[in-house]
Amino acid sequence: MSDALDETRLAPTALGEERVTVALAETVAPIAAVDLGGEPPAEGDSRYTERALLGRGGLGEVVSAFDHDLRRTVALKRPREDRHSPAVVASLVREAQITAQLDHPNIPAVHALGIDRGGRAYFTMTHLRGDTLADLLRRRRTDPELRNQLTRGRLLRIFAQVAYAVAFAHDRGV
Repeated sequence: MSDALDETRLAPTALGEERVTVALAETVAPIAAVDLGGEPPAEGDSRYTERALLGRGGLGEVVSAFDHDLRRTVALKRPREDRHSPAVVASLVREAQITAQLDHPNIPAVHALGIDRGGRAYFTMTHLRGDTLADLLRRRRTDPELRNQLTRGRLLRIFAQVAYAVAFAHDRGV
């Protein structure tokens, strides 16, 4: 194997905070001038209308949001209000870049990377609907109907799908 970068593997991208901010800001102006028809957000409003908190972790949160430009519901991930720092923003940008390169049916697609009107970085991805596996397993203990639907074989097939996604990412250096 040559020393050249294997294009199937992901190389970490070192981006300075200023470079990311400039690149993201440059993408906003041309889009704002396009008339997409329909019911756009009111003047001064964001491209996204937030609907509900989907999850919250140590550094970030994910909310369900309606994308007015693309006319669809997306999952919007951003740093938590109390965790917004250059290091957290760099981590979020790196996560978005890496995830966007993982084209796999069991990995949500990344749609956009940007900075909101409040100066917070975010990225949007496919909004997945339904219960988490953890919730289903909890409910399965007490719900006989769910226990009949989620047999051991079905649970093993779900686990295999998760393993395929992890193997796919691992194969690409993640």
